[in-house]
Amino acid sequence: MKKKIKINRRSAIKTLGALGIANTLVSAKAFGQNQKADAYALIGASTPVEVVKTALDENIVKGLGITIDYDGDPKEMTTLDRYRLLITLHYGPFTLEQEKMVQAFIQSGGGALFLHNSTDIARRGTEIIRDIIGGYWLRHTDIRPYRVKITNRNHPITKDVNDFVITGEHHYNQYDKDPRNTFMINESIDGWAYNNIEGDKHYDSQLGDLGFGPSGWSGWAYDYGKGRVCFMAPGHTLDVLMNPEFVKLQKNAVRWCLKQI
Repeated sequence: MKKKIKINRRSAIKTLGALGIANTLVSAKAFGQNQKADAYALIGASTPVEVVKTALDENIVKGLGITIDYDGDPKEMTTLDRYRLLITLHYGPFTLEQEKMVQAFIQSGGGALFLHNSTDIARRGTEIIRDIIGGYWLRHTDIRPYRVKITNRNHPITKDVNDFVITGEHHYNQYDKDPRNTFMINESIDGWAYNNIEGDKHYDSQLGDLGFGPSGWSGWAYDYGKGRVCFMAPGHTLDVLMNPEFVKLQKNAVRWCLKQI
């Protein structure tokens, strides 16, 4: 696997910025950065790579001192042996070999933080990745305001986090596991709720007999083997990723996945 730039290298980023290519993924080897990073992040797809990099750079690299190697292409994820944490804000898909690799990584003690549309990997994958992530993507609205509501204030990930309203894709996900592992929901402000009632403004022909909304689970976390898994649904835009309350959640989730809290 190619070695990627660890974006907390300020001098490297400053140089790239002066050349107008600060948002380009480049090889870490070019800057002599061959040391082990803490995390591997697969990012991009519907949310541009540069948007996710900017947010994680500020919130996780600068905010927590966690070094990250980045990729925008799932095909580049060939090993996780060098890392302690996998961060995914990408809808994949993963190959069966990658699913097994991720499973072995977490079961042996690694952490995994899945964000936003990453549950679509489970929808398009096998039972292995669905078991890892804990559910799968169903649908999302257009860009609209919605509320993120904390349902378990005793979880370390939600420590000091308040409910907040953001504007972006309101994602609905099927959650398969113990509801005691959930800690927040996305809640429609205007009562939006996809359904199979033909003629209704919320009608969706692809749902069949399935209806869901106006709220749905948007955050869960649990032990998986010797490791830990967390999913949080927000993350479509830079404004969402930089929302102060969601920044707290990201920091807490990373620390929880790394067993620091």
